[in-house]
Amino acid sequence: MVKKLTESALKQSPVNLSKTLFSLTACIVFRSAFGQNYFESKQISKEKIEQLMFEAIANVTFKFTDFFPVAGIGWFIDFVLGEHKRLRNVFLEVDTFVRKVADDHLKNKHGETTPDRPDIVDVMLGRIQKQEQGDSFKLTTDHLHGVISDLFTAGVDTSAIIMIWAMAELIRNPRVMKKAQDEIRASIRIKPEERITEEDLDKVQYLKPMVKETLRLHPPAPLLVPRETMSPIKIQGYNIPPKTLVMVNTWTIAHDPKHWENPEEFIPERFMDCPVDYKGHSFEMLPFGSGRRMCPGMAFGIATVELGLLNLLYFFDWKLPEESKGVDMEEAGDVTIVKKSPLELVPILRTRNTRTIFLLVIGNLHQIKGLLHTCLYDPSKKHGPMMLLPLGVVRMIVITSSEGTEEVLKTHDLECCTRPTTIALKTFSRNGNDIGAGVYGETWRELRSFRFSFRYVREEECDLLVKKLKESASKQYPVNLSKTLFCLTGSIVSRTAFGQSFFENKHISEERVEELMLEAQKNMSLKFTDLFPTCGLGWFMDVVSGQLKRLHNVFNEIFTQDRPDFIDTVLEMIHKQEENESFKLTIDHLKGISTNIYLAGVDTSAITMIWAMAELVRNPRVMKKVLDEIRTCIGTKQNERLAEEEIDKLKYLKLVVKETLRLHPPAPLLLPRETMSQIKIQGYDITPKTILVINAWDPEEFIPERFIDSPVDYRGQSFDFLPFGSGRRICPGMASAMATIEMVLLSLLYYFDWSFPEEKKDVDMEEPGVVTVVKKVPLALNPSLHQ
Repeated sequence: MVKKLTESALKQSPVNLSKTLFSLTACIVFRSAFGQNYFESKQISKEKIEQLMFEAIANVTFKFTDFFPVAGIGWFIDFVLGEHKRLRNVFLEVDTFVRKVADDHLKNKHGETTPDRPDIVDVMLGRIQKQEQGDSFKLTTDHLHGVISDLFTAGVDTSAIIMIWAMAELIRNPRVMKKAQDEIRASIRIKPEERITEEDLDKVQYLKPMVKETLRLHPPAPLLVPRETMSPIKIQGYNIPPKTLVMVNTWTIAHDPKHWENPEEFIPERFMDCPVDYKGHSFEMLPFGSGRRMCPGMAFGIATVELGLLNLLYFFDWKLPEESKGVDMEEAGDVTIVKKSPLELVPILRTRNTRTIFLLVIGNLHQIKGLLHTCLYDPSKKHGPMMLLPLGVVRMIVITSSEGTEEVLKTHDLECCTRPTTIALKTFSRNGNDIGAGVYGETWRELRSFRFSFRYVREEECDLLVKKLKESASKQYPVNLSKTLFCLTGSIVSRTAFGQSFFENKHISEERVEELMLEAQKNMSLKFTDLFPTCGLGWFMDVVSGQLKRLHNVFNEIFTQDRPDFIDTVLEMIHKQEENESFKLTIDHLKGISTNIYLAGVDTSAITMIWAMAELVRNPRVMKKVLDEIRTCIGTKQNERLAEEEIDKLKYLKLVVKETLRLHPPAPLLLPRETMSQIKIQGYDITPKTILVINAWDPEEFIPERFIDSPVDYRGQSFDFLPFGSGRRICPGMASAMATIEMVLLSLLYYFDWSFPEEKKDVDMEEPGVVTVVKKVPLALNPSLHQ
């Protein structure tokens, strides 16, 4: 079909798509059922097939003989009208065709088929020949003739009718046509000599609701084949006697405003996130019927329709002929409802110029500019809460809705619990020997079970911070609060993880910590090696651009040989390990955990505190409210140190922290997950090895009061607020980070009032960053010692 349409496209001539699609389905049915090519059938001419099929369908309607069987009245009326003669003539023609097909297979068992690819007639003949004497049911040649008749009359036209109506609706709805083609061409990439296969259907999602909407609006058989009651039954409170015909008007049901909003409009989106389907379980839509007498060819028909439409929309653009003013949607038919006038369209061969091929290779890479979370936020408003983002050969899905997030992190948490193996994550995690980037499995589960509690370190470091700020306050000097808070969290992490004070660390200077940490964060992003792994192309691009050199320089600086890289608690566990244990900790595991603590532990807490202080000085009302609460609840402390127990008294401070995490999540894009098996999210089929990215960023005003009397929290159960993620891969340092943030903010707000330096009147809130989003301009404020 594609080859023939290509010829028409090159000539720029209109195509009778109704005839083309009828020929397509006839070819498929003839080869599948009879083992013959439709265009080369020996039993019947191509021109006669379509005419005979429609005549057969027209003659399966009720006759007067059925309505008035008594005293031959109905028979006489049919005789006068010529119904008997027409029915007999059509039956004889169909029967002649059927018998010739069966006889050919009996003479030559496989006809034009091969033993490993039998057709339906071959299968039935094989069953007949293998029957034994004692079988309770025996297939006969009459059964074979009946099945062939069914395939001939019901198998060809219904699939063609669905595709014709679908193309008619698409040409009338350019928005839907564009959306379908954009998705198909972004999801499927084949070489010019390759063909589209049925496996490609799993890669496209919008095509399926489009087919459903066509079946709803234009069911090929609007009245289901009638049933007859075999015993008395009760329906809707009415007593129905035996031998009563029951007709279901599926067309009326599918157009009922009670079930469907705007039922006459073609809106495929109505089936997104909608459980209604055509498989016989949703009684608002029954194009194939339901129950025991449901259409047995449903799966075959749908596969034909979807594959046919996929080819039409992938290889061609479509337009109306120049003289045409629109599509005539008038219906005709009795048992099946066809489009009365043939659908004529002009196919335009989709050309693959150099730019198109280039875009097929790089995907959406050229559109990734600036901050990644903001770059992905605006398209989500246009394209929806789930976007497929091809980056090179990487399939990435970006999720921006709480409903989709809940399905990923809760419903399918286990199936997408692993991390993608990128070159940066592999390097920093020492081949997955850490908690943050480790591949899901026994090793990760064992490492995840470690817990560290160093409350005394936080309290001591906060005390030291207050003393230093008091010196600046007495001199009335502005304080670079960004640097101060980075050093504070760096010191807490250094003492917790490495057992030494940050300011006494011989291996990294105070000035270098923030710079090195930000360099490491930048180098955690995807490299060309990840996007183009084949033939060494990506590796070569990384070498030329210096990406690999920068990555290894940062890695080597973090892991110098003389760096203390053992956590005492974990070292003790290594020494206590026994020979027969299934999982063994190694030095690489310790270094991996140290990396997690350094890269994830320093900046995230500092970033949250910096944004919190920036928002507070920009919002004097909120600042006054939180200061009043703190100083009222805690009272006066002379020489006593603030303790973490004080935080439980401060409700509004907790709201401020929550609102900061909502408005400025330190990592607005949660660490990516990778699917380990086939899953379904928001109605979309997601294949294995797909990267899932959740965008937790949502801009708005800073209003802590929104969390008053709200059950929404940051602990991973509220899927519209996930600063630390959720599920099995939730941030393991959440409790420690929150304790640090709350304790430090309490110290800053209890002991000091804060104001802008004289030359400044506001805070620059511009954001840079890659993995984490920091404040671009350091936050400089004047501390005033609170009397």
